[in-house]
Amino acid sequence: MDNFSSVMKKEVLTFTTEGYAKQRAAKRDGIILTLHNAFADAAGKMTGEQDFIDIATRKFEEEPDDLYGSTVSLPRIPLLRLPIEKNVSSILPSVVTIRAGQYHGSGFFVSEDGLIITNSHVVGEAKFVGIVLNNGLETRGEVLRRNDRRDVALVKVDLRVPEALAIRETDVKSLERVYAVGSPLIEDLKSTVTSGVVSAVRHDSKTGLLMIQADVPVTGGNSGGPLLDDQGNIVGLTVAGYTAGEGLNLFIPIAEALEVLKIGLVNAPSS
Repeated sequence: MDNFSSVMKKEVLTFTTEGYAKQRAAKRDGIILTLHNAFADAAGKMTGEQDFIDIATRKFEEEPDDLYGSTVSLPRIPLLRLPIEKNVSSILPSVVTIRAGQYHGSGFFVSEDGLIITNSHVVGEAKFVGIVLNNGLETRGEVLRRNDRRDVALVKVDLRVPEALAIRETDVKSLERVYAVGSPLIEDLKSTVTSGVVSAVRHDSKTGLLMIQADVPVTGGNSGGPLLDDQGNIVGLTVAGYTAGEGLNLFIPIAEALEVLKIGLVNAPSS
């Protein structure tokens, strides 16, 4: 079975697995259903393979953590309480497209003074990257911090933005409905919203890294974009989408991103 990361745009693992399924009663398209179930069984076995877990948790990346300076303090933004469909107009302007070399990814504002979180593999080794806002405005962003092992980065643009996304500090749970926002495949598809449910939150005891597994569809260009809860608050960010099976798309918990980037949330001063 080949594991092609549509976000990272390369094959990351190849191995052999088997699946079994039996159709107990005659059904229309029974052969197709049996094949589908057998494939799902094989994909399920794949998630238990240590090689797959190592890939999912970036265990193959042995670079030391690259942390910069003291803690960056972000003012807490009040959580959104209404259903996400009521908040879309304020959410989409907070999600950006990031250009680095010949590829693009996504990111999102976490402060009104222009701080953006994305993936380390989106910005690569660049010091400066192109930032395209939801309204089409293009500007330059400076990469302030990156952590390759956890695959997160902090970027700064020199402008104030009217909206930044609220960060949820409680953990996401299995069966929660979540939404990914980003620029899949091509930049013209910016502000694309897809949805699904959390199928698992997996912790690797050897690396200490957590990953959110959800069946939210993501493809190349979504990488670094936000994963939102049912109200539109950040719970994670996209890191990998796999074509080998359903429900295998992976997201970094936002708390993990904040911790390794040394970002702390503080209460905004009262007026």
